[in-house]
Amino acid sequence: MKQGADVQEIERIAEKNNFSGVISGFSRDGFAYAGSFGFRDRARRLPPDADTLFGIASGTKTFTAAAILALAAAGRLSLESRVLDITGPLDGIDSQTEIRHLLTHTSGIWDYYDEELVTDFDHFTTAIPWSELTTPADYLPLFIGHQPKFQPGDRFSYSNGGYVLLGCCLELVTGRLYRDAVRELVLEPAGMERSGFHAFGELPENTAVGYCPAYGEAGSTGEPGEFDAFNELDVPVMPYKWETNADRLPLRGGGDGGMYTSWLELQRFWDALCGGALFGSRMQSPGKLNLPGKNDLTKPVNLPGNFGISNVLDEMVMPRQQVGSSLWYGYGIYIQEIGNRRIWRMSGCDAGVGFEAWYQPETSRGWSLLSNVTDGASVMVPAISALFQED
Repeated sequence: MKQGADVQEIERIAEKNNFSGVISGFSRDGFAYAGSFGFRDRARRLPPDADTLFGIASGTKTFTAAAILALAAAGRLSLESRVLDITGPLDGIDSQTEIRHLLTHTSGIWDYYDEELVTDFDHFTTAIPWSELTTPADYLPLFIGHQPKFQPGDRFSYSNGGYVLLGCCLELVTGRLYRDAVRELVLEPAGMERSGFHAFGELPENTAVGYCPAYGEAGSTGEPGEFDAFNELDVPVMPYKWETNADRLPLRGGGDGGMYTSWLELQRFWDALCGGALFGSRMQSPGKLNLPGKNDLTKPVNLPGNFGISNVLDEMVMPRQQVGSSLWYGYGIYIQEIGNRRIWRMSGCDAGVGFEAWYQPETSRGWSLLSNVTDGASVMVPAISALFQED
């Protein structure tokens, strides 16, 4: 890797595009880089640093999936378990839907935040106020009266609602709040001490404020599509105002998004994922389980493929659904083929959030993009992809 030249090119592109956040890279050969750009707090003009926490939006799904797989590795859950056997009756979901369908976005359930229909991340709302959404179970009234989109297994359809239901399953099987279950099953074993599901109004010190930009001149509506982000000279147009995302997202994150982490703790996650620290974990004090006797998840189950600690990671990163010419989805994680290598990839975008994390396991090489601007990471994706093409 042309480390010096790579860093210079990354910084050039970041500065050209007014990137706001932290870009980091590391590899087995000792290379380590972290670049800070823009401000974590524009009002106080505070830059981000190594410990700054950023929202990761749908990057959270990887951690939800890891928690589910940790339960499977412990014999507490089967990926063939029917969701309604855990949650009880729900609208918007077929009775044959299994946990594995939710993990791979093939469940066909009704989705409260259907990205096949919704394109405006900054202005999306739900029938329940954001301030009342603090844990996955709070979303369940949104499903009332709705029908499934298609039969489970028919096709891939990215589903935020599916991961909300996975969060509900975590709560019911563990007897914990979702955020506590993920902390005990994933974050603590990985050494991610500051990462978690922090509520607006209670954000830890050194957490980046999320910003939603409005483009154009002062006094314009700033509506999406009114102004392009780039002019004819390919020079970024600065927004005329920045609005925070505090009233545009759930009060606290859940199964489909809303976790906070830092680039340092993301690196610890990759190390733990590959080093076996995650799927051998057990709950410190299992909560009381109260599930139907027909599919009693309190008892050890025979999981397919000798599903044990030794191969849970292989199951997680196995390409299961092709979603692009060289892009697949596993259990909560993307698998991208670049050259002759496979890259594991997390991705997230939301109001005031842009996130990408790429990891190549054979070389222990990774890059992450943590941005506190809506879709702020996307401008850097081609540059990160080019770095992996050099192998």
